[in-house]
Amino acid sequence: MVIDLDDFWKWVEEDKDRMDFSNFEPYSLGAEPEWVSAKRKIDYDKRQRIGHHNQQWTKLEDQKLKRMLESQRYSYSDIAKELKHSEGAVKRRMHNLGIKLKPPRSPTKMWTKEEEVRLLDMKEAGYDWSQIGEKLDRTALACRGKYERMQNPLYMKRYYRDKRGKYEYNGIKDLSPDQIRKSIQEQNDLAEFETVEAK
Repeated sequence: MVIDLDDFWKWVEEDKDRMDFSNFEPYSLGAEPEWVSAKRKIDYDKRQRIGHHNQQWTKLEDQKLKRMLESQRYSYSDIAKELKHSEGAVKRRMHNLGIKLKPPRSPTKMWTKEEEVRLLDMKEAGYDWSQIGEKLDRTALACRGKYERMQNPLYMKRYYRDKRGKYEYNGIKDLSPDQIRKSIQEQNDLAEFETVEAK
C-alpha cells in the first residue's frame, strides 16, 4: 500500500493526537508542514513529563498511589504528576486494583469564554489533556470533559430532560475544534436573531 505524503499530512493535521512526533527525526518522512516542528516539541515535552503511553506500573508506584490516596491530600493531577502517568491512567489503575478511595474533589469553577477559546486552540495545536489542564489550572479530566460537552452540547443536556421537556437523541458527534467554533458562532447568531425578533 502506498500513501501519498500530502494526503498523510492532511490526515494527521485533522487530528494531531493521532501521531507522536517525538520519536521522529525532523524530515524523516520527507518535507514537513510548518506545524510539525511545534507538534514535535509538544510531544517531546509530554513524554518527558509523563513517560511513554501505556507504560507499565511498578509495585512501588502502586504502593505510592495507595499512600497518596489514603492521605486524602492529593488531586488526580498531583498524583499523575508524581507518578509520571496521565490522570486517565491513574483512574484506570485505581479501578484495576479495586481501590475505592477517590482523591478529594477540586472546587468547581465556571469556565470563561477565554478558557474555552484557549482550550480549543491548544487542542487544535496538538496538546494533550494534561498539558492543557496545566495551562488552564484545571485537571486533564475537566478539560477533556469540557471539550466533549462542547462537541455535543445537546447530548449533554439530556441529564436535565425532566426540566426541558422531550429530548431527541441525535448521537454523539466527534467535532474538530474548528467545527466547534463554527457551531458556537451559529448558536450565538441564532440567539442574537431571536433576541432581535422578540423586541
